[in-house]
This record gives sequence, structure tokens and C-alpha cells, in this order.
Amino acid sequence: MRTGFLSVICSMICCLNHAQTLVVQADRYLQVFEGAGISAGLYMGHHYSMPSAASRDSAVKFIAADLNMRYIQDYIDRWPADDPAYFDRRADYLKAAKAYRPDIQVSQVGNKFPADLMIDSVIGGISRKCLNTNDPAIYDKVANWYFLLFKAFKERGVEIDILNVVNEPDYEKVYYYGPNGNTQQNVAFVYEKAAGKFLQMLADPLINTLQMKVPKIMGPSTISPQGCVDYIRYFKTNYPNVWNMIDIVAYHQYINGVNVGALANVKTEAGGKPVYQSEMHTNRGDNLGTLPISDEVRGCISLASLFGNSLRTGCNSWFYFQTNYPNTYTPAGLLSIPWMAPEPIPYKHYYAFQQLTSTQPINSNVLEHIKSNLPTVDIVCLRKMNTDSVYVNASNLSGTAVTMTVSVQSLTAPYGITKYQMRTTNDLLNNQAALVQEFPVPAGQFSVTLSPYSVNTFTIAIRNNVPTGINNLTLPDSELKITRSAGVVMLSTNTGIRITGVDVTGINGQKITGINNLQQNSYQWNVPAGLSAGVYVFHVYTNKGVITKKYYLDGL
Repeated sequence: MRTGFLSVICSMICCLNHAQTLVVQADRYLQVFEGAGISAGLYMGHHYSMPSAASRDSAVKFIAADLNMRYIQDYIDRWPADDPAYFDRRADYLKAAKAYRPDIQVSQVGNKFPADLMIDSVIGGISRKCLNTNDPAIYDKVANWYFLLFKAFKERGVEIDILNVVNEPDYEKVYYYGPNGNTQQNVAFVYEKAAGKFLQMLADPLINTLQMKVPKIMGPSTISPQGCVDYIRYFKTNYPNVWNMIDIVAYHQYINGVNVGALANVKTEAGGKPVYQSEMHTNRGDNLGTLPISDEVRGCISLASLFGNSLRTGCNSWFYFQTNYPNTYTPAGLLSIPWMAPEPIPYKHYYAFQQLTSTQPINSNVLEHIKSNLPTVDIVCLRKMNTDSVYVNASNLSGTAVTMTVSVQSLTAPYGITKYQMRTTNDLLNNQAALVQEFPVPAGQFSVTLSPYSVNTFTIAIRNNVPTGINNLTLPDSELKITRSAGVVMLSTNTGIRITGVDVTGINGQKITGINNLQQNSYQWNVPAGLSAGVYVFHVYTNKGVITKKYYLDGL
């Protein structure tokens, strides 16, 4: 008998040790995730080649309205006077996006210098394009180019908010910012001498007659997180004025994009400055290797892994590389728009991007979480501070279905779960509702199965400080006294029972009102004017359990 008993106990312990669980720490707020960014530099002609104005509008809507888009970034390589139509098209696109979302900000990348600012220099036997730092006036010329870029957009009704000074200086552009000296020093000079002079020009009202705003300065926008750490440390040591100039720290994830140590070091080195992932696309830098799935589905889970590692290590905004590409499939864009296309078609990873960046409200906080025995599930939890919903991205990066149990904790008491909705992108679904479940009595947890190679997003409705249907008792309704006087209903509990929350529903389950975060022995409900006479159900959550009582209200 003893052997059998011990066997049962060991079996129970084994099951507990292997439980696949996620605990959302709903009050442990980390950094704000502002929303998404997108580049719009390539294939703008393809966008305008669509014959239908409705199709062009649809393409803008996919980006600006259907995503929590906060930033649109452009890369320009010419003087405004040389190609006014080019600037017209870009300004028109930005204005169309702002019509959907006025708070979108514009980031201008300032590294694609016009041809007349570059020289051919033979380095290591190879002819390379380099910024002509042999010209003693080169940085003044770059500053003037920045100024004229901003002016061209201002004249067309668009304000530029961010100057992203350089781009991927640690990758294949080691000579791009000047043939002489080391690359880090050349990059520092572009910040100090060109961007610095540009800011001085904006500060001079005799030069800045259009009253263009002073942009935030972003950088160094390295190809890898480790490159970003290296540049920050170089600036701090050798050019502290450059480091002080940078308002937004930026990196990419094309190389070692899921290097958690380097990503965490970026946040640490940033020292409180916001951190953006300022250019990225799927199927690069994710360490997922070759998988037995289509490139499209791989792109979705690649995106989830890259995005998740960024947010868990402090990222405030995450930029996709391009709005559109002409290809049938590419990891680099979000929309497929071939030349003269009848309409834009989102790539599958567009839907994963939409789930990850836009299910939760703009400016939601990343939350701490605890996961157990979920090594192949990438998790990011978010919450708009002090609201009654949490959002969980749980992406299964493996080819095996995973069942996990989800609960939500508070610093002071468990949260009750009243409802959750699951949306999924996988080989069959594109950000589609896969499951909805409601709990008439708040639940302490729920279990769900994640399909193989899937991006899953949960919207979870919660109530604070309420007993849950799994962990707490149902008390007899005799513990609750209901009285009514005119338009007021008074709820009173017996001695030792404190009311922590109240829900009032119709007999059909339709919710009339709800309140939580109470700690009192009575609660006064002001009956809404015009409420029909009939039977109403009072769900009263207390420190000792749930009391459910039906009560007839007449003559309202």
C-alpha cells in the first residue's frame, strides 16, 4: 500500500513539474510599446501604378489604418530640385497615411547621399562609393541637403519628425562614410559636423523661415544589436557630444537578431533613452534554421521570434522594412503590389505583424511573465496600464501542438478571467478568430492548444481582486442583503465578508454594469434611468467567495 501511495505522489509531482503554464504578471509593467513603424522608400512607383484610386487607398489603409502604425520612414538619395515629382509622390503618400492616422510621425534616413556628395575611391583593389570627406566643405553640404529635404516636405504639407542619421554602418559600408580613418570616427563626424550644423540651421530664424520643427535624432541603426552596443560605447568614450545628441537609440536584427545578451545590453547602454528596432524583415537573424514549412509560414514565426526578443529586452517600437514589393512572395515587404496591380495583396506575414503590433492599444506596456515548460513558445504580454484587458502573443515555433494553461496574477490578489479571444495566423488562418470563451463566474485560468508553427494572440478580459471559479467558494445568497430605495439599490454583506467587486446582469446574461477594486461591506448602485422592470442577477465578489442573487426590480 505504501509503495502504491508513493507511486501516486511521485506521478503527481512529475505531472506538476512538466505542466506547461504561462503566468501573466499583470501589474509588473515594463517599457511602453508605442506601436509599429514601416519603411516606404522602395517601389513607390508601383503603388501609384495601380490604376484605381480605391486600390491605392486600400494599400494605404492596410498600413496606416489597420496597423497600429506610429512611424513611416523614408530613404531619399537626391536633391529636391532635381526631381520635384519624386518628392510630390512621397508627400502625397504620407498625407494619405496621416488622413487615416494623424499621429503618424515621419522618419527620414539621411545616409543615401546624393551622387555629387560621393566619390569613387579604390580601397583594397576595389572601387567603392564613399562620402567625399576630402572636400573640406562636405559636412556643410550634407547639412544643407538635410535642410532642403525637410524644407521640400514642409512646403508640401508634411513635417519630418525624426532624422535617422546613418544606416547599418557596421555592414558592407565600412568605407561609405569616408575613405580615410576608421568607420566609427567617420560616422561620429557625420553626426557631429553635419547633423549638428543642420540643427544649428533650424535654430536660426533667419534661415529656418518656414519654422520647421527640430527633429529627434535617431541612431546608429546598426545591422545587429551588438553593433549598436559597440557604437554607443565608442561614442560615449570618444565623442560624448554625439552620444548626447542622439534622442532615440536604434538597431536592426539582420545579424544575431535574437542575441538576448546583446539586445539587453542595448537597453542598458541606452540609459533611459527610447530604443527602436528601426528596420527589419522576416527570415533573417532568427536562428530558426531550415524548417519543413513554406517560406510564408516560416516568415510568420520568424517575425514572432524577432519581435518577441526585442520587446522582452526593452524595445519601444518595431519597424518593418518596406510597405510593398512587386514579388509574389518576399520577406522584405508587407504588401504585394506588382506593376499596374488591380489591388494590393497582403503577404501572410502581414497578418502576423498585425497580430503582434496592433491587437493591443497603442502605448501599451510590456508585462513580465513566467512560463514553465514552454521552450518552443515565444511569449510577449502587454497591457494598457490599469485597463481591464491583457494581451498575450504566444507563438508556437515548433511542429508539435502545444497545450498551455494561462493565468493572470496581480501584486495583491489573483485576477479573475471573464473572457478570452484567440486569433491565429498559421498555414490555414490569417489573423482570424480561432476561439472565444466566456466565464460567467471569473476563472482562475484556462487551457488552450497552440497549433504547430502558429502565431496566436489572446485578448483576455480580467477583473481585479475577485475570487475565481476555480480557486474560491460559492457562498449562499443569504449572506447578501439587497434593499431598494427609489433609484438606488443597496447591497450589504454579513459580518466578516467584504465586497471586492459587483456585476449586474439581466436574466439573459446581458451585462448591465460592473465595478471592481472595492474593499467594503456595502455597495450602493444607482439604477440607470430607463432600465426595464424585471429580474436582475447580482454577482457579488467577496473576500470569501462569490454570492449570486436574483432580484426583481419594478417600477423603474
